Amino acid sequence: MNRAGFTMVELIFVIVVIGILSAIAVPKFAVTRTDAEITKAKAVLGSVRSALATTKQKNILSGNFTPVTDLGDATYAFGETVLQTPVKSCSDAGCWERVNALHYKYHHPVSGTADFNLTNSMLVCENDNCAFLED
Repeated sequence: MNRAGFTMVELIFVIVVIGILSAIAVPKFAVTRTDAEITKAKAVLGSVRSALATTKQKNILSGNFTPVTDLGDATYAFGETVLQTPVKSCSDAGCWERVNALHYKYHHPVSGTADFNLTNSMLVCENDNCAFLED
């Protein structure tokens, strides 16, 4: 009598191997997600800084030498905004928060909050949690 199928030992062996592989893979995926959130934050920070520089230069060319004082929720100078989409408030990890016109926070998924102030038309980091964004 020739039966086709797996023995209990073979099934347990396969389950153990799958468990070992998942124990290795899951932490790697968690680290990859955190890295992706940090990369996204760096990209957003670079885009905002570029938009600020462009807006400052555009204002200087039009004869307005006052510094930019807001990124997007309120109007300034000639009724323009720096960002097309305002910075939304959030409290989750991996997102930006607008505290007020001059103060913005990034909620890091691992190491806390990075504070940024809009000073002299520049978005400047104000605490030690910004190292991961500045490299």
